[in-house]
Amino acid sequence: MERHVSKDIEHLLDGAYGAIKGKRFNYLHGLSNHVIHSLTIYRQKEILNVAIIVYSLSKIFEKERYTKQKNILQFTKKTIELLDKARTNLKKQNIAYFKDAINSLIKLIRSFTKKAEIYTHDLLDIAKIDKASHLYRHGMSLGEAAETTGTSKWELMPEIAQTKIHEQIDKINIKDRLNLIKELFK
Repeated sequence: MERHVSKDIEHLLDGAYGAIKGKRFNYLHGLSNHVIHSLTIYRQKEILNVAIIVYSLSKIFEKERYTKQKNILQFTKKTIELLDKARTNLKKQNIAYFKDAINSLIKLIRSFTKKAEIYTHDLLDIAKIDKASHLYRHGMSLGEAAETTGTSKWELMPEIAQTKIHEQIDKINIKDRLNLIKELFK
């Protein structure tokens, strides 16, 4: 793993660890979007997995339907433990142990949210779609964003349409376009 990629992931893991330990759960959602730029450039699965984990954790700790679960304290304790294991091993460049901790976090989230039976779709799948829409907003094509996150274009299109991302693309007026073309052919 390239060092600048691992530094981005370290920052994300450190932030998530501190936010959960300090009960600053509202910080998690924005933190999960922090690495989207890196993901558009490097397209590393590890970046995506950590972004999905942090986004899912933000939803779990923000929503009362999750925080009222009887095993939320055990879930929180185990989450902090696994985040610490992931960030410690990444800093030591023990990539196999880092990946093991990330996979354990994904299993923990899937197990916890499955018991809550709140969404018709798995929370981790919802997180993938959210991250894919952010990748699309950062300039990836719909197909690239879907492929990078492991979702389908069909799953992503309703999110894109609902958020009207496609309408937020900067529009250059005709006069500016003509001037640009004239400059290019001088």
